[in-house]
Amino acid sequence: MALNPQPNPNVSSITPPPPSNMPNSFPRNYIGYTEYILYETKPIKRGFFVSYIGKVFALVMILFFMPMIVLISGILLTSPNTGLFFTGLLLILVLLLAALVIASFFLILVYFHYRNTYYAITNLRVLILQGTFGKRLFSATYDMITSVEIEKPWILYKLTKLGSITFFVPSIAYGRFVWRFVEDPDKVYKYILDIMNQINLYGSVSSIYYQANVLGNVIAANIGKTKRCIYCGKQIKSTSKYCPYCGRRQP
Repeated sequence: MALNPQPNPNVSSITPPPPSNMPNSFPRNYIGYTEYILYETKPIKRGFFVSYIGKVFALVMILFFMPMIVLISGILLTSPNTGLFFTGLLLILVLLLAALVIASFFLILVYFHYRNTYYAITNLRVLILQGTFGKRLFSATYDMITSVEIEKPWILYKLTKLGSITFFVPSIAYGRFVWRFVEDPDKVYKYILDIMNQINLYGSVSSIYYQANVLGNVIAANIGKTKRCIYCGKQIKSTSKYCPYCGRRQP
């Protein structure tokens, strides 16, 4: 399902950020001095392993278990008293050991890839940091993103309740980048569209969303009532130092 965001003139109706499974996880050295993080998360571990274990199993089956079937068939047709029988048994053990080593190696790669993958949305751009033994950053400002697509593969979604969000960016090498194994993909998708709506209508999140809430907070503090969280827009007590909804510190 792909939708192009449409302007929404109601600033206060912006969707609050979805709950993050890993708050404060995105490395701050990749964030510019003029931007602030609106939402950050990591792919869910169970999605990574459910997906990649299936691929590792298929690889092991093709490379090792099919040759083993051929060897076992040959052994059954050979007299146990011949050297070919024992040679076949030895080859089967070697293939089993190789299969375990290869599967373990791929699972280690999957673990490091999961550990080095982070997602973030700021007031200026969408980011994905990923890699296996190193890290590579992909990012796109909102004006570079032509559309956003949500995908919930039937089997994976039934097993894990996870989905993927694809950002189409024609100006980058691959034309897109993907947030995989996202928890509550519908909520994240709607939040991203709301942010892009504000960008389309007002030019930037910071100019209308952040600053308008800061101004409203000053007025609310003067009359001793409530204020809006400058990040999620929820009404909170004017004396609150932290938002009870998104947990971010207030200025």
